[in-house]
Amino acid sequence: MRLRRHPAPLVLVQKAVGRGRKLIMKKTMVLKLLFLLVLFLYSVNSFPDSKTKNAWQLMAEQDIQFVHDTVLNQSSLPLGPKDDPGLQWIENGLVKASELSAKANSYTSYEKAIQFYVTGFQTPHIDLSLNLKLRSPNYKWPGFLLGLRNNNFEVLYTTGEGNKSSPEMGAKLLACNGLTGEQLYQKYISPYYTYAADKATWVNMVPWLLIDDDDTLSKELKQCDFETTHGKQSVTLNWTKLSTTVSSQLHELTEKAGYGPRPSVGIRAFSHNSIWISLPSFSPEGKDKLETQKVISKIKEFRNKDIIVIDVRVNGGGNLNYALDVIDNLYGEEYIKSLGEEYILNKRKVVRWRVTSENVDFVKSQKLQDAFLIKQLDAALKKGNNTYDEIQHEVIALSSADANNSKSPVSAKVFLLTDGRCYSSCWLFTRAMKGIEGVTQVGMPTGLMMEYTEARMVTSPSQAFELMIPMKLFIEPRDHFGKSFEPEFVYPGYMGDTEALQRWIETLARNSTAI
Repeated sequence: MRLRRHPAPLVLVQKAVGRGRKLIMKKTMVLKLLFLLVLFLYSVNSFPDSKTKNAWQLMAEQDIQFVHDTVLNQSSLPLGPKDDPGLQWIENGLVKASELSAKANSYTSYEKAIQFYVTGFQTPHIDLSLNLKLRSPNYKWPGFLLGLRNNNFEVLYTTGEGNKSSPEMGAKLLACNGLTGEQLYQKYISPYYTYAADKATWVNMVPWLLIDDDDTLSKELKQCDFETTHGKQSVTLNWTKLSTTVSSQLHELTEKAGYGPRPSVGIRAFSHNSIWISLPSFSPEGKDKLETQKVISKIKEFRNKDIIVIDVRVNGGGNLNYALDVIDNLYGEEYIKSLGEEYILNKRKVVRWRVTSENVDFVKSQKLQDAFLIKQLDAALKKGNNTYDEIQHEVIALSSADANNSKSPVSAKVFLLTDGRCYSSCWLFTRAMKGIEGVTQVGMPTGLMMEYTEARMVTSPSQAFELMIPMKLFIEPRDHFGKSFEPEFVYPGYMGDTEALQRWIETLARNSTAI
């Protein structure tokens, strides 16, 4: 038995924001980039402006133009709504990013110019996978890290505990140089690493707010004011290079100050007659792939538990069929049908492909799509059509008697635990689950999802990054795109503490009459 199948996605990409982006290239890429820079320097006379532009400026200029041309000519973004800001950004952003490329004089300034342009499209499916090995390890910081807790910018790690010149743990930031935490974020982080409307990403990115990678922060920020247990405290910022110890632990420290580390896939019992199902990815690899399949196949066995928690923390999406299999196995196809034509999975589904020779070749190379789709894409390409509308699911007709007589096979209280890293097929899964009676979303809001989907990667001319672009556009249904899903109950603490989350959900299930 299968719910409405979507073709397996061509690229299973988990969303990873900002400076935590996935490392995609081997160490040899460093040598390749250095080689390319040498070529730039030796061939500098071939450029009209060679006497006034350095190699980083030329490389940034070239790669920004590549992003522009690829998004415009290959992605599904131009198929979207005419009022989509991302569509306007194709040309407007090119002008602004070019101004940054003109200032590039290092890898860091080169990367910021690229990041600025890509982030401006404001959709998770236009993104970068960077070669993080190229970044300078010479970060500076003031000796403490901030984190976002209950909408407050708080000190969550410090090497100067007890030092009068350093804020105490838990101190709340009031301002630095007269700028509030939100203003600092909007100035130093948001233009380069996150989407303006996507507040869910803030939790993961605030820990990087006072990590200086190009001397901008250390030159501009001199003093911060905090609210502490002893009153207001003013701290003169002492910017220093990260110690070897802190540098080696930076990923772990910023992760803990954000949403927390990735849980393991699996099933475990908790509380009385309750089960915790952890699905941190819909694009599992290696042993996690087999384990994810085993977990999903066993879900139907837990329908009569007291509590079922489906934990999708860290889940950045992937293959939507995993998500549909969860719903299929837990509720059964007949019950889903009984929810009627207004339920999201029972609605007619239409997606519009951007038809280019490169996209069609990529579809064929993946060997994941059905022969009929490939035939239709080929036909559209030969006719010179740049789009093809694929109907993925026709409406299921149900009699009112069938709908009224159907009862959910699940007696358990079902909690869907989300955080701000839930994108793509995780977002679609959340949308589907929230339409089922008896399901309560808890934790933190999801990330947002735009109408664009089905990603593939394209390597930049410099080979310093790969660009993710979407090839499809959702036409029907369009419910909730451009928004996050807000939980019915927001967790006030640290999302990486599974045991504390467990106790919190037990309390909700026991005390809330609304569940």
